[in-house]
Amino acid sequence: MSEVGSNRTVASDGFREKFEVLVSMVLEEWPQVSREELLETEGELDRVVELVATRTEHTKQLVRRQLAELDRLCESPETEPEIDRNANLSVDEVLERLERRTEKLLDRVKAEVLPEVKVQTKRHPVTSLLTAMGIGFILGLLFAGGGRNRR
Repeated sequence: MSEVGSNRTVASDGFREKFEVLVSMVLEEWPQVSREELLETEGELDRVVELVATRTEHTKQLVRRQLAELDRLCESPETEPEIDRNANLSVDEVLERLERRTEKLLDRVKAEVLPEVKVQTKRHPVTSLLTAMGIGFILGLLFAGGGRNRR
């Protein structure tokens, strides 16, 4: 199974700069790694990858991809606490922000997920057709009530 959007790698310098922020995320992602061991790596990317790969029995390549994802999440404004910042916002302002985020997410889905779905649909057309029919059948049952109201 391919991982869409996981081609991004993390730079050693950038990782070291964000290491203090990433420590808690790494520990949450891989509880097998102890805080002391992680801090002993001093934020050196290769040492962190080696440590996590050893403790979790994951490949180094997989660990690098996951660290890149954590790095991306660290950069994202979505990870910042917004409760205090949004306390004085009106409903319209909150809705406007939600619309902007939704648009960004939709653009991201179109750019990253949709091409992969198209490829999988072309590779497995029968499975795709059966899946679509099944979803349609279930939605039909939900919206029509399973025919209970018919005479």
